[in-house]
Amino acid sequence: MWNHARAILALSIASVITLILGSTGIKTAIFFKLLRLRFPKIKNQAYRVIWLWAFLVETICIKLILRITVTATSGVMPASKDEVVVCFGNHPSTFAIPSFVRFITSNICGDILAIAKKEYKYHPIGLLLWCFDAGIFVDRENSAKSKVAVEEGIRKLARTPSAIIIFPDLHRPCEELIIKDRKKYETKIIGIEKWLHHTLVPRSGGLFTLLQSLNGRNNFRAVHIMTAVSRDDSRLWNTRNLCGAKLKMDAKQIHIPPCSQWALAVYLLN
Repeated sequence: MWNHARAILALSIASVITLILGSTGIKTAIFFKLLRLRFPKIKNQAYRVIWLWAFLVETICIKLILRITVTATSGVMPASKDEVVVCFGNHPSTFAIPSFVRFITSNICGDILAIAKKEYKYHPIGLLLWCFDAGIFVDRENSAKSKVAVEEGIRKLARTPSAIIIFPDLHRPCEELIIKDRKKYETKIIGIEKWLHHTLVPRSGGLFTLLQSLNGRNNFRAVHIMTAVSRDDSRLWNTRNLCGAKLKMDAKQIHIPPCSQWALAVYLLN
């Protein structure tokens, strides 16, 4: 009962923080978008609201109320002033996203862009990404359209320095979907059995297109971030299960050689 109350309190406070900072962020972002029509070189400073949101939700809701222990290891250098860093990994659960975002803003770069599915374009999250000049929306069912969207998005939005976030496995981790992935790809990707708890199968071509769009640039790096929670975190309404859990994040810089999509998947899995 106590864990259930803590979960409701954490969700409520997180929602209030998100609504307040979301509305503030939209107003600030629109101001900068209008300003940039006259002065294109001015950076949209609304992304600083994202820093504050991630810090408050993690500190108050995740650490203080739910008592989740957050640990992070990183051998990755922060982005230099002329660098674009692609951050990819397994899709975090909803309550792990604030810690994931704070990890990136604190260790890699505060200016974040996100590759998101087209369904989010008319979602409150999509509206925020659009206002912050931080969203590249792709059609997961159409590789050709996905390729065009990523290439155009990189050309229009990629700033230096910035961190581009993409979750190539398309969905949050849950046991049923992970098992389904294993069976579907066990004969196609050698080494997939090594990923026992998380999915990372680049199927839509979004990750491959993104990396190929940036590969060859002197100011490009790729970073793999693994997020893991010690308890079931696949459903938001099961937040009470997370009370006292452990959340771990690990970032490693990797080299991405020019290759086909399936070769890239094998490379990542090994």
